[in-house]
Amino acid sequence: MPHVVLLVSSGSGRRRLLEETLARLAGPDSEVLSAREGETWVSLLADNLSGGLFDERRIVVVDGAQELGPLPPACVALLEPPEASTTLVLLYEQDPGKALPPEARERIVRVESRPLPRFGRERLDWIEGIAREEGVRLEPGALALLSEAFEDPGELAMEVRKLALLGETVGEEQVRALCLGDGSRLLVQFLDHLCRGQAVPALACLEGLRRRDEVIPVLAALHNRFRLAWWGARFPRRSGQVERFLKARPYAWKLAQQAGARYGLAALTRFTGDLIGLNLQEKTGQGTGWAGVELAVQGLLRARKNEGSRGHPSSMAAVRR
Repeated sequence: MPHVVLLVSSGSGRRRLLEETLARLAGPDSEVLSAREGETWVSLLADNLSGGLFDERRIVVVDGAQELGPLPPACVALLEPPEASTTLVLLYEQDPGKALPPEARERIVRVESRPLPRFGRERLDWIEGIAREEGVRLEPGALALLSEAFEDPGELAMEVRKLALLGETVGEEQVRALCLGDGSRLLVQFLDHLCRGQAVPALACLEGLRRRDEVIPVLAALHNRFRLAWWGARFPRRSGQVERFLKARPYAWKLAQQAGARYGLAALTRFTGDLIGLNLQEKTGQGTGWAGVELAVQGLLRARKNEGSRGHPSSMAAVRR
């Protein structure tokens, strides 16, 4: 009679959870099989009441286990503890709920992927935990950039595994080179150069983005980064409180602070206002496309900290003229 392990996960993190579970369950003589399509609870349990004659342990993976439907009450008694020779690994995208009655859950081992936190130290701890499992140490800059660049936990774990091939310690530049595709790398470089006030490389990156990307996602990325810079410049003596309030990620916050020091509140106020106006125009079909973005970026790059409000009219006004 089989033991049952319940896996609840969705997205690309599902594959990683399955791999980890099989690595924990399988021994050197284990046989890992996939269940046939169209199985029912009755046929699945009947086919797996015992292992093969020479199998020390057999593991049967049931993908799309929700298709099995509710577990018949008469089958609950067939579920055995982990010492059973056969283990059924059931993959669910979400909790099966009433399909598994309470008396069955008492006999089932449930495994869930730990969700990737969206913000804060907990998010970095999650990534560092994956890195430790892979035997690699991520330097602070590498850790912060990974946290900023990836949202999907499965994709993030895959990138950490790739970095582990480089050796015991990985830095920020290695993450840039190996983990960011051409489009992502160009966008991050553009934002970073602009935050630092590096006009030539920032404009070169902007020209590259213009050739390959839509304007609205770039406007969104600009607003996300420079919104942080505006808040930091608005409350410079409460930097820590602002960072926590905005739930800013370390890499973006570090560059946003550089932008605040470089441009000052007046220039950042104009620039974020321009971005909001440009985004609204694009979404209502009245935008000027990349021309408006370039004017806003050029206006920001000309700005200096502590400048007065005169001398650099809003790029939105320039576009309207």
